[in-house]
Amino acid sequence: MNNQISAVPTARVVQTYSEGSKKLMWGCAVSVLTFWLFAESIGAAAPAMIKNINTADRYWLNQDTLNVAISLTALFVGIFIIIMGNLGDRIGHVRITLGGLIANTLGSAMILAAHGSFALPLIGTGRALQGIATACIMPATMALISENWSGKARAKAISIWAIAAWGGGSLSALFGGSIATMIGWRWLLVASIVVSAIAFSLFHGTPETSTPHAGEKFDWIGMILLVVGVASLMIGAFLGFLNGWLKPLCLAILIFGILALTALGIWERRVKYPFLDLSIFRNRAFTGVTVSNFFLNASVGMVLVSQQLIVLAGCKAQRMGDLCPIGKNYTAWDASLIAIGYAVFVMSFIRIGEKLLPTFGPRKLMLWGTASAALACGMLMLTHVLVSAYVVLAAIAYSLYGLGLALYATPSMYTALDNLPREHVGLGSGIYKMGSAVGAAIGSAVSLTLFSDLSVTKTSVLGNVIQLEGAQQNIDLRQAATLALTSDLIFLLLAALVLFVTLPRPLSRYTDPEAYVRFD
Repeated sequence: MNNQISAVPTARVVQTYSEGSKKLMWGCAVSVLTFWLFAESIGAAAPAMIKNINTADRYWLNQDTLNVAISLTALFVGIFIIIMGNLGDRIGHVRITLGGLIANTLGSAMILAAHGSFALPLIGTGRALQGIATACIMPATMALISENWSGKARAKAISIWAIAAWGGGSLSALFGGSIATMIGWRWLLVASIVVSAIAFSLFHGTPETSTPHAGEKFDWIGMILLVVGVASLMIGAFLGFLNGWLKPLCLAILIFGILALTALGIWERRVKYPFLDLSIFRNRAFTGVTVSNFFLNASVGMVLVSQQLIVLAGCKAQRMGDLCPIGKNYTAWDASLIAIGYAVFVMSFIRIGEKLLPTFGPRKLMLWGTASAALACGMLMLTHVLVSAYVVLAAIAYSLYGLGLALYATPSMYTALDNLPREHVGLGSGIYKMGSAVGAAIGSAVSLTLFSDLSVTKTSVLGNVIQLEGAQQNIDLRQAATLALTSDLIFLLLAALVLFVTLPRPLSRYTDPEAYVRFD
């Protein structure tokens, strides 16, 4: 198949696919849920885990150490996702997916068994295994979709996958908190193991994909440089957010990571069979949607900042100048309920984006989605209003943000997969999803760091321009939130700019409903 796409509509390239079954489609979607719904929900269950594992006279866990252990999943995803995507191209995507499901089962079982002095080591190791599992499952299932479906059928498979990923992620905090409160946090791990088994069974009978790299010499040096470079950058970033960016250890690790990735780029241009084939970035469409996807996911900090603002500065019954009565402040649970529209709109409109794809093409849908997210960010920046009005604005904004992500999801992933050569579909999928994960991590950290730092800085920048209504003792928090949310708006504007530059406007519209707009 010629995966390069042209700037003008041409005759549709004929490609023979072994059309995948519904069982395989749902197998891919259920596999993705093991991370986005179950592994991600552990963060919301952290308070219940501490209360359950600690005893009256012995404290085995505290919030800081548990947060570090929980964050290992994201760290290991970032380190290994490109590697596992590449290995899937070499040894088969079904094998890598099944290996990921086994790793998730083992990791979940270790966390489930956490108790006493073994609690922290078991949770840390289990979360690392869940990260490796996700690094296996995400690019491998994307590659399976690319290899088993084409045209409208591929768009449908991508939509189901995206509903599991984006929808599961949007529900994870609410889901984790509810399960931990009502029946206990360990049931999250039991459910994760059961879901892994169901996904494993759905892959039964699926033929292994071809391995076009068979016989090539494996580039061990390239793989090692990639692992060292990515790991150093992610660990350095983690230390920067935790202890400050100007600490000598943090700077040394970041510089070491940059040097390792620079050496990787030089090395990969010299070897015949590179581990990280940089030629895939020559395709403007793939590079464009990957970078745009990075910036779009970086805007997720708007949800976190606005929810923290509601919890820290909001009061359900407050008069001008009064302190908030005890028990009348907004809780994290209240903030989660306000954001329910985000999850509802993501899951409801992803299939709509799929249906609109043949008519409008990916460029328009992705720009519309980005514009909807930018409008949501603008609404959340209106922190000068009364809290009662802000809560309503936030509920509408979260729904618009969910709508934007839903319109963006299928066209973006479809364009990325459609522009990857078949021999590198796993590698490219890993790069694409790493952009999502790293973008969300960096964007959240930037927004929350700005909010935290500016909230303790006496500033009246906005107060000199806009009259802040209601109680005045929370002005610093409200101004800090507006300024922090500005970074999310910048990320969204950059996402739109990248789309404008890399995906030129098509000259005419396809009449064939099976054909999608292609770019070069």
